[in-house]
Amino acid sequence: MINNNKLIKKLTKDANRLQNKIKYRKLYNIRNVVVRPLIESGIAVDYALPFIIAAIIAANAYSSEGNVPFRADEIVKKASIETIDTSSGIHLEHLSFDFDYDDELIEYSTGWIINEQGLYERIVTSYRLDDKIDLENKEKVLEMTKDDIDNALVITNIKTVKKSTLDPEDEIYNSDAIIVIDHSESEEETITRLETKSENFWHSLYYIFLVLCWGNSVRCIEKVFVKTYIRDKLRKCEPFFRKINKKELEQMKKILKMKQENLSMLNGDNNSDIDRYPYKLRKI
Repeated sequence: MINNNKLIKKLTKDANRLQNKIKYRKLYNIRNVVVRPLIESGIAVDYALPFIIAAIIAANAYSSEGNVPFRADEIVKKASIETIDTSSGIHLEHLSFDFDYDDELIEYSTGWIINEQGLYERIVTSYRLDDKIDLENKEKVLEMTKDDIDNALVITNIKTVKKSTLDPEDEIYNSDAIIVIDHSESEEETITRLETKSENFWHSLYYIFLVLCWGNSVRCIEKVFVKTYIRDKLRKCEPFFRKINKKELEQMKKILKMKQENLSMLNGDNNSDIDRYPYKLRKI
């Protein structure tokens, strides 16, 4: 049998709670508008936690190498030594701080002429290297004519170079010449450049791939060792922080009225047991 006093206490507590909810509905709704997104964010964070951990680990690994994803980083590389040999008998070596170059290159350049605008002008023809030309035997290559080069190799580019004044290095182009250019890595000098958009894109894409793989691995480990998730506990709290709309408000008022009627009936006989009542309490 259920003790009458216990039921009265329970109904009184429920009725008071409903009265407060109805009376302070606006305050409840304001609280729920603030708390509910926090709960939903907590659920989302719990889902994303393995990937957040993986992202932090991967970012630290990248940073230790001086390469941060989604940002153009400075890259330090060895400078190159550029060697230029021409069929006119000129040999020149100097440091090149250009990071985008072909290791070996054959060009044919006309000598400087002064064009109608009064500018120095020369035409440069570039070729694609293949096995037909052995650059280790430069002397033989430099003895070839332009026709020989045209027949042996494929032309990749023809450009016109124009300058208003000539530098001392431009003197190597005073006459028509075949030019062989070699690049080798310097042992001491370095060059600092910004990461290109393409390099940054692929590095960032690889970073995302690592995060997804590592995050999925952490999640698998989590499933083995963790039985209760934070998100499960938050989901249990979530229904208590929903917004009270007009329909729900009317329902709450009806429930409150029933509880109050039941309390009135129970208060008529505090010492009786529920089973002895000649009437039944209204079901809610």
